[in-house]
Amino acid sequence: MQLISGDKVRVGKESDMTLLIDMDKHLYATDNTEFNVEASGKAGKTKTKILLKEGCTPIGLDNKLGNDESFHVCTPNATMAVRGTVFTVTVSDEGTGKKTELYVKEGGVETKTIENGTEKIGIVSEGETVIFTGLSPENTDDADKTDELTLHTTEVVGFLLPATT
Repeated sequence: MQLISGDKVRVGKESDMTLLIDMDKHLYATDNTEFNVEASGKAGKTKTKILLKEGCTPIGLDNKLGNDESFHVCTPNATMAVRGTVFTVTVSDEGTGKKTELYVKEGGVETKTIENGTEKIGIVSEGETVIFTGLSPENTDDADKTDELTLHTTEVVGFLLPATT
């Protein structure tokens, strides 16, 4: 199965999936996870953005990103930028709004969030867990305008093909 930039993915109940991005980035989505993928660039200059709306996604980058590459995970509460690391992002509904939990297994993740109208930038290091309840500088609400794929399976491996620029 192939995904392209702009696709929306929903992982159904009692399902999961593994997405292979650029042959060296792995995104595992558990059941009831919903996200959009955005990608651009060519080899060595890829820009990938995961707009995670709900659910849990452990992510691993096998190789450190080059200077002209970027990989971001955007949630309703925070935006995370990574270079080469292993981490898990979980978005859940807390009744009063969304909550984002970030756990960094290896490496470090740069974070941005807006709390009380002020943008806060930080680094979450290996072994740390941080919970975000503020707003993300990225708007994930516009992510509903794209083609949709709903998965009801045990595992699907896909390739995210960057849009040609």
